[in-house]
Amino acid sequence: MHPERPAGRYDAERRYSPVAVWVAATVAAALAVGALYVLYARHEKGSVDGALRSYDVKSDRLVQVTFEVRTGDAPARCGIRAKDRSGLETGYAVVDVKAGTSVVTYDLPTQARAVTAELLGCKRP
Repeated sequence: MHPERPAGRYDAERRYSPVAVWVAATVAAALAVGALYVLYARHEKGSVDGALRSYDVKSDRLVQVTFEVRTGDAPARCGIRAKDRSGLETGYAVVDVKAGTSVVTYDLPTQARAVTAELLGCKRP
């Protein structure tokens, strides 16, 4: 209960129907789900399946990286990197891949001896 309010000083209290509140909440939730779906679909449209097959540390300045990419009928761009023992990036490249399923071997130059290599991901350009 509210304490007495001076007459004529305040507007009358508004009361909303529980059904109206439920309908408004449902519409807002449906709009939010729709917006998330559109963002997800836009993001996934450009992604391409790829997997690191192997890497071979050839020297203190070179890592040979082999990865597989399923691009479908469009070309792709894939990011690869090499890291040293402390986890710092020692080499990075963006590799262009032709359309179709491909196995790509790339000689990645490094600034220091790497101990690992990663396929960061692939996208359509």
